[in-house]
Amino acid sequence: MTVKGDDMKATRITYSRLVKLHDYQNERMEVEVEVDDGEDPKDAARKAKLFVHRQLGLMPERNDERVEMAQQLVAAALEDDIPF
Repeated sequence: MTVKGDDMKATRITYSRLVKLHDYQNERMEVEVEVDDGEDPKDAARKAKLFVHRQLGLMPERNDERVEMAQQLVAAALEDDIPF
């Protein structure tokens, strides 16, 4: 994060997720994305989270979150923001 005077500007977003496996083992997936000029940091954070969840095979529990995730996946794929 870059600090300019009293304003703060997010320049990078990091998201990680730790998943419990069997026999007391864990797996961590982490991604760091850069926030482009003019891009809303919330959008960058959503893309980072979506990427990690997709890589780990995680799905939201509620249907409305599944629909939102599917819409974001399609939009990101159309924009080529997430490598498949």
